[in-house]
Amino acid sequence: MNNKRLSLLLFLIIVFVSIMSVSAADAGNSSNSNFHKIQIDSNTQNTIDNNTNYYKSNDNLNKNDNNNLKNQYTKQEKNENNTYTKNNNLEDKDVYNTLNNVENYDINSNLNNSETITNMVSNSSNKDNISIDLPNYSAYAGKVIIINATIKTKNGTPLNLAKAAFKVNGNTKAHLNVTNGKLIYAFKIPQWSAKKYNLTLVVGETKTTNSLSKNSTLTLYKLNTTINTPYLTFSQKDKVSYVNATIKDQLNRTVYTGNTSIKINGITIGHYNTSNGIINFNFTQTNKLGTQNLTIIYGENTFFNSAISQTKIRIINTTIHTYTYSQILEAANRVKNFKDKNKRLPTWVVINNNDVTMVDFLYLMCQSLHSNDSLSEGNFGRPSVVKENIITGNIYKDEYLNLSKEISQYISNYGVAQGYIKTSLGTLMLNSTIDGFSRALAYTYNHNGVLPNYISYNQSTYPITTNTTGNTTTNTTDPYLLPTYNCQSNDAVIISLSKNLTKGCTSVLSKATNIFNYVRDYIKYDQYENTRYGAVKTLSRKLGNCCDQAHLLVALLRAANIRAGYAHAECQFNSGIKGHVWAKIYLNNEWVDADPTSRYNSIGNTKSNTIISWRIKLTSEILF
Repeated sequence: MNNKRLSLLLFLIIVFVSIMSVSAADAGNSSNSNFHKIQIDSNTQNTIDNNTNYYKSNDNLNKNDNNNLKNQYTKQEKNENNTYTKNNNLEDKDVYNTLNNVENYDINSNLNNSETITNMVSNSSNKDNISIDLPNYSAYAGKVIIINATIKTKNGTPLNLAKAAFKVNGNTKAHLNVTNGKLIYAFKIPQWSAKKYNLTLVVGETKTTNSLSKNSTLTLYKLNTTINTPYLTFSQKDKVSYVNATIKDQLNRTVYTGNTSIKINGITIGHYNTSNGIINFNFTQTNKLGTQNLTIIYGENTFFNSAISQTKIRIINTTIHTYTYSQILEAANRVKNFKDKNKRLPTWVVINNNDVTMVDFLYLMCQSLHSNDSLSEGNFGRPSVVKENIITGNIYKDEYLNLSKEISQYISNYGVAQGYIKTSLGTLMLNSTIDGFSRALAYTYNHNGVLPNYISYNQSTYPITTNTTGNTTTNTTDPYLLPTYNCQSNDAVIISLSKNLTKGCTSVLSKATNIFNYVRDYIKYDQYENTRYGAVKTLSRKLGNCCDQAHLLVALLRAANIRAGYAHAECQFNSGIKGHVWAKIYLNNEWVDADPTSRYNSIGNTKSNTIISWRIKLTSEILF
């Protein structure tokens, strides 16, 4: 019995000591703790982040109560997850929260017992939000674009020393740094197909700011292409022949994929798949002898726009000989010396043990004035009509270089040399042209490759041979005055209209202006590709696209004995980039543009478009 009493006494003493210890602890915590004890009843519990329970007492708290809060928090048991949970032994379900968390949020209103204070205590900081300015971009594959982003905090301060990631379609392309509110990155676009891509810039969290992602768009356009190939390809009949070309994009890079078709006189002779922009197509030539139309078509794909090259292939039945640039210059020097000694041109000139006719040599010289590539002869013919009427003077470099291009293209197109050409000094016949160009290249041969500034001529005349019909004298060899399949300048309706339009005009310019204005003002534009009707039908319809309007304009001009040709290029219109054809008129010793497809245009003044890239600067005939 005594033992029982003793045990009871000891138990009461322990209970008393425990109660006093708890009271002392409560008293100490109430004055020095960083925690506030909140008394609630069992019906006012709300759960917040991490399943931690927080409760609002009947006290009225606001954001200015921090000093009072410091003296009203009591720390509770901390679990292994670094959170604070309710002690089951406590009465009234007391729950606690750290003062640091409370101090990071505004308590700005009187809260009743049913309100949750999750937003005041669940986050760990009051970090600022940021903004990202990331523009949209448009470019071509292979181009370097500058990614230029601006990053600021919510008060407009430039963000500094943040990490960022640049992504395309969700794939990270670079890890970058934000410095003084700017992120600048030079991104070289891979050889991607033309379409839209999603750009994403992710700026990471810092000590004071939250992270943020920003999206924009990269639009890749297809690149325009051009086909570079000799204007004249030579082929020996019934022998293996080659068509060589290089396909480049508008950035002057060879394309890396694509299919091409090769045609002679509109008939496909083969297909070629290029992976490096180089075409070296071989075939056995079975077409008829002479100059034929050669067409190379590069097909549109996911990376590049299509391109077409319309040139010539000359088929001969003799061995094709090729000569170097230095061999041609040395031969020109010998021709010049022969002419000085004998007062006439030789019948032929020997190059690399081959007899080269003067017409073939003229072609070689015209090409050598612009290129130092090796060149071939083509068994070209002589003209049946020659004439000359020039004054004493000089033909300067720009003019004789342009004349050489004109001569070369004429020979390539027709397989025969012109009997004469028109120059600033007057009409120059074939032999005088050969003489002048041989003197120019002889000068180059003796002056380390330098071209002379001019070619001198003395006054000269030569009998004229012409074909005369009625009151009209027609030059039968000048391609810029001749009718073609779609330019029917010899049609009676075309001739009659041309006469009516030029009646009373006293100059070539006034005649050309009247004809141009008629086509511009009375022929409406119709949208379709290539030639469909030609000059005569376009005149009848009073409707045509750029090709057919050019055919009509050129036909009317040639019917009035005015030299006219065609140009072909990729042009920028308000609606986009398109292939375009227009007329060229020879006025005052130069070729001027004449595009009748817009009422804003006039001779020599085209306002409707801008040339992006040339396909044909001048030709006497278009074949599409």
